[in-house]
Amino acid sequence: MLKLARPVKPRIFYEMMAKDLIKSKREDLQLEYSELGKRLLDHGVHIDTRVLINRINRGNFSFAFALQVLAALEVKSISVPNVLADFD
Repeated sequence: MLKLARPVKPRIFYEMMAKDLIKSKREDLQLEYSELGKRLLDHGVHIDTRVLINRINRGNFSFAFALQVLAALEVKSISVPNVLADFD
């Protein structure tokens, strides 16, 4: 899990966590972004590879998009982080 040196706004925390989760799952599968883009077609997402890379790197995307990407990565379950737990 991502540990932060200082508190951040909750929305920023969750955006960072979503981005980190998607990137790590993609890397675990050693899947290129172009292949992820092809898999996303089956989940109703038509997206250029460069746009996909930028969207994931920004970490600012909808929950629906995150679920589509996770489904394309064949993720069956996730743990939801708690922003308060990281700063206890």
